[in-house]
Amino acid sequence: MHVVAVDLGGTWVRAGRVSPDGEVGASLRVATPQSGPQAVVETIAAAVRELLEGGRPGRLGVAVPGPLSVREGVVFKPPNLHGWGEVPLRAMLQDRLGCPVVLENDANAAALGEWWRGSGRGSRHMVYVTVSTGVGGGIILDGALYRGASDVAGEVGHVVVDPAGPVCPCGRVGHLEGIAAGPAIVRWVEGRLREGAPSTLRGHHPLTAEDVAAAAWRGDRLAREAFERAGRYLGWAVGGLLNLLNPEVVVVGGGVARAGAVLFEPMLEAARATAFPRAWEAARVERAALDDRAGLVGVAYLALQG
Repeated sequence: MHVVAVDLGGTWVRAGRVSPDGEVGASLRVATPQSGPQAVVETIAAAVRELLEGGRPGRLGVAVPGPLSVREGVVFKPPNLHGWGEVPLRAMLQDRLGCPVVLENDANAAALGEWWRGSGRGSRHMVYVTVSTGVGGGIILDGALYRGASDVAGEVGHVVVDPAGPVCPCGRVGHLEGIAAGPAIVRWVEGRLREGAPSTLRGHHPLTAEDVAAAAWRGDRLAREAFERAGRYLGWAVGGLLNLLNPEVVVVGGGVARAGAVLFEPMLEAARATAFPRAWEAARVERAALDDRAGLVGVAYLALQG
């Protein structure tokens, strides 16, 4: 039995049919409506109808930005979904589609996807870290997703890595997300440019993390410094996770991670220097294998479990 999986983001809604062995078949992507939850529910319903050619799904899995209560099926004011308050999304989708719906935090879903069919396949203890517009994570312990007491475990981006660092988008100071996420990298580069630092990026507007990564690969000194800085802070966090959880695998994904070695080399160096030798030797650090399919595969896994 195929299930339909949906990955709801602030910019795009991705949906796909996923087989029992985790293969994503027919899929589509549509813009996320900015007019509130009901419009998103209608968009998801239309995507499901298109994928099933008018049929009704047996079960639907949906990955959503947090914070949320998995048990209650309620999403609580996700910062990148415009106009959302406290939304009973699971009940809304079940009423609209007439089928059981499984909700999961998007980073947790991606962690499950990588553990089931990606770079963490075959492990029992895995940590997933995603570095993109934000920084998030998911934890697999003893072959099961660890959500914590109130479904907020795995918020790697909100670990303090520099008490004197910049303000994070969440409003607190020194968090990893405020230093290593894509927008944070861009803000740091723009600040250095205002100070007069030489760079081929001068005059490049609007500047993106992808632009900085491309310049780093071309040898631009400021761009390389930006990724070395982000990678170093990320590595300190990864080293701390190795010491805390002693996983077999740490999988790193997300748009910023596509920069490759300019991020991974300083990250690995810092992680190795931070982790206890036994924790480091027991683990491998891998790039994510599933890219933007990880969330779909992960919520499909949950839906298939019933």
